[in-house]
Amino acid sequence: MPAQVPGSGTAGEPLNILFGRTAATNVPDFESTFYDALQVKLNRRFANGFSMTTSYAFGKSIDYLAGSSGLNNLNLALNKGLADWDRRHIFTYSGTYELPFGPGKKGARSGPAKIVAGGWQLTGLWTWESGLPLDIVTSATSLNANGLTNRPNLIAPVQILGHTGPGQYWFSTSSFANPAPLTFGNVGRNILAGPHLFNIDFSLVRKFRITERVNLEFDASAFNLSNTPWFDRPDVNMQDAAFGQVTTAQGNQSVKVNMNRSLQLSVRLAF
Repeated sequence: MPAQVPGSGTAGEPLNILFGRTAATNVPDFESTFYDALQVKLNRRFANGFSMTTSYAFGKSIDYLAGSSGLNNLNLALNKGLADWDRRHIFTYSGTYELPFGPGKKGARSGPAKIVAGGWQLTGLWTWESGLPLDIVTSATSLNANGLTNRPNLIAPVQILGHTGPGQYWFSTSSFANPAPLTFGNVGRNILAGPHLFNIDFSLVRKFRITERVNLEFDASAFNLSNTPWFDRPDVNMQDAAFGQVTTAQGNQSVKVNMNRSLQLSVRLAF
């Protein structure tokens, strides 16, 4: 349990006061979680060679948990904010389209055109999600209260600059300042949002009928077709040299390394 008064150090810990215990003691805290959302779907069943599934969610999730940083045990209300996994907008679209060529289709039903153009199918998946929350923290050393962490003061409106890479800033770091000794900062939990996620997967499939029971299937797939990096959240600790900077992408790769797109070719024999 943390010290109850800033400046008291270990002497202010309840179990130390009562029993002389100086070792860290973790106490679970159970608080409510809230989620509200508007969810919309637009689907089309497979007909005439085309189907699609579309979904959009506009939601907000709030809780009192702060993960491994920013927890204020003296005033749990200060920990209330957007959940660490909150994404305000989530949009997904998937579709399948059979090209209108080949037997039973509108065009290229016979001859060389049927052999070249028949049997092709396109599939795609598009995902767009808004960024995850950012919990801005700073050193709690000046509190001199074991078990507590701290956040900075907001001294100017925050600008979302949106830059990525070493030496570039996602938000204006000059908007924050360390609080005075023995005081808590006024910045709320998870007040900003990090980079959004954008992804398109695409497949081109061709089926060849060898016999009545044997089929050969060719599949050319591209994952993250647009080669858009999935950036991680920027550094949120004021004490770090990279504070406010996005320096890694998904998989902890440097933002200078763009290796997200993946191509795959496969051939499958079904019988």
